[in-house]
Amino acid sequence: MSSQGEDGALIFRLSDNVPDIVRQVLLERSWQEWDEDIHEEYDWNLHWRTTRFRVSDYNQTMSWQRLNHYPKTDAITKKDCLARNLRRMRGVYGPTVYSFSPQAFNLPNDYTKFVAEYTKMKQSEPDKPHFWICKPADMSRGRGIFIFRDLSELTYDCQA
Repeated sequence: MSSQGEDGALIFRLSDNVPDIVRQVLLERSWQEWDEDIHEEYDWNLHWRTTRFRVSDYNQTMSWQRLNHYPKTDAITKKDCLARNLRRMRGVYGPTVYSFSPQAFNLPNDYTKFVAEYTKMKQSEPDKPHFWICKPADMSRGRGIFIFRDLSELTYDCQA
């Protein structure tokens, strides 16, 4: 069994605050939007949300249905968690294996480590410009990211 709309179209369901581009792309690909007046509660193929789903949502999903978030993927999809896990793996397997990722710091927790690395780089290559990227935790789509060169330019107001 599967959910299909008019003419066999796949059905997508959007929650509040989903960017309109998601709707546009699905409609351009001949998907049909779920309508509570026409469709049953579970009569959809794709459910798209900007927030996490509950465990019960995953448990009640049928074989033909997909959700746009996967459980327990924060370890690699959130930049602060990814940095933390890469640092752990570098400690377990060594820097030779995990040299593909630039050094990252989760502020404010790693502030002293960051200042030490910043100072070391500035002293070892005083004439070379060094650029740093600050990405706030729990923000997406490039919001709040900024580039800085000098420690005095670093300002943040979020927790790690």
